[in-house]
Amino acid sequence: LSMDHLIPRLCDKLGLTYFEIPFVSGLYFSKNLKSYVDIFKDINRYDELKHNHEALQDFYRLLFTVHRPLGESYSDRSLRGWHNLVDLVVNVVETHGCLKTPSSMYVVLSGKASPELKYKVDRAVKSTIENNACCTRGGP
Repeated sequence: LSMDHLIPRLCDKLGLTYFEIPFVSGLYFSKNLKSYVDIFKDINRYDELKHNHEALQDFYRLLFTVHRPLGESYSDRSLRGWHNLVDLVVNVVETHGCLKTPSSMYVVLSGKASPELKYKVDRAVKSTIENNACCTRGGP
């Protein structure tokens, strides 16, 4: 489960008031991402990443998107597997400039928060969402 699911569940369970502020973050890769694809897809070439900081950073970013152990993902030849993921991410980054990820920030109030504080925070959160383009869900 992601934090976007855990926080609301825990707050509901504990009887805490919370407010959600949705936003989209971007995971950016180097301009040379496409040139590293063959290395990323061949586990026997991973030693080439040792002295290439840029490629290694892109590799770590790809690993971040997988949410699975590399060995498991690498041997999975389905659409969820490493080889497909690399191609998909490269395509999305070429098209959109980054990998966009919708998420949420949460404001959690103490169980002792006054109705006045809850009202003020509610107004502030609504104002933030309405006035900031960064706080809309979206992405490729």
